[in-house]
Amino acid sequence: MNNSKLLDIGLFKTIPLYPTLFHVDIWICNNPDNLSEYFHKRYGASKEYYREKLQSNQTCTVVATQDSELQGIKTIIVNMDNWDNNVIVHEMNHVIYHLADICGLETGTQNQEWISYMLEYLFARCQNDGSFQKCDQLNKNQNKEK
Repeated sequence: MNNSKLLDIGLFKTIPLYPTLFHVDIWICNNPDNLSEYFHKRYGASKEYYREKLQSNQTCTVVATQDSELQGIKTIIVNMDNWDNNVIVHEMNHVIYHLADICGLETGTQNQEWISYMLEYLFARCQNDGSFQKCDQLNKNQNKEK
């Protein structure tokens, strides 16, 4: 499958944010309609809401609805429309600040080292190494696990 078709379908990966119990969901998809559908299933809220609110290359924190896949879990989300290392580093930096905000971690010059290690960890897990799932396979894989 060519890269353009793959990004139209979308790719997905969850990365644990050790040592916390939080995680970040990484979405790489250039089709807003598909992405709205995936977000609706995973986090709740309507497809229309996500069509209106989603932007390319965006990081945000959401609390999923109780009737969604994540059933009320707070999640950091990154939405990118392509595999660009510059954008990946930029968005992973936002992830770190979202995590710091959620956990009450300090981010000043006296606390740089954890940020550097976390950025390195996140960037390494966002590479195009075959570890992302195709979004159209997410529900099929989850049904097999049940």
